[in-house]
Amino acid sequence: MFIAMNTFTIDDSRKVEFEDIWTNRERYLKETKGFKNFKLLRGDESEGRRDYISHSTWESKEDFWAWTESEQFKKAHKNKTPEGIILGPPKFRSFEVILEE
Repeated sequence: MFIAMNTFTIDDSRKVEFEDIWTNRERYLKETKGFKNFKLLRGDESEGRRDYISHSTWESKEDFWAWTESEQFKKAHKNKTPEGIILGPPKFRSFEVILEE
């Protein structure tokens, strides 16, 4: 398995707006080969900021990267988040699962 995560640092005064955008957007993941699950994680507030992590699990690294090249990916990411909500670019991290219980 493969896990892909993006960390977004958000202006905490706009967290409701950020969460609404994610809640109401089409993700097209369920129709994608190798997709297992998606979670949006909310961290604690600190100094007017808050981190969120988009966390997706895939059957393989190849399935994830194929998703990023797909039409579904382009459709899911066509609308930009309004300026000022996200403080800086997202930080991408990925992991291969080597042990699961």
